[in-house]
Amino acid sequence: MSKIIFNEFQRKQLENNPNVNHVSDRSISYKPEFKIAAIKENQNGKGPMDIFIEHGFDLDIIGSEKPQQCLKRWRKTYEMYG
Repeated sequence: MSKIIFNEFQRKQLENNPNVNHVSDRSISYKPEFKIAAIKENQNGKGPMDIFIEHGFDLDIIGSEKPQQCLKRWRKTYEMYG
């Protein structure tokens, strides 16, 4: 669970991103298509921060650690289950 607590403005801004399913006070639910695209871009050598920035995420809102944490978790799941 993230230590970041999103305010209403930040939640609305994140929910406007087409790669996001839902945002709560403490978490972001990403669309499966984005997760797979991010994994493939990362496998092709693109860094997690670059991937998130190019897909419209503001690292000042989500935190600079979030892209790397998400990609690490998503890659592990992708390798196990495809």
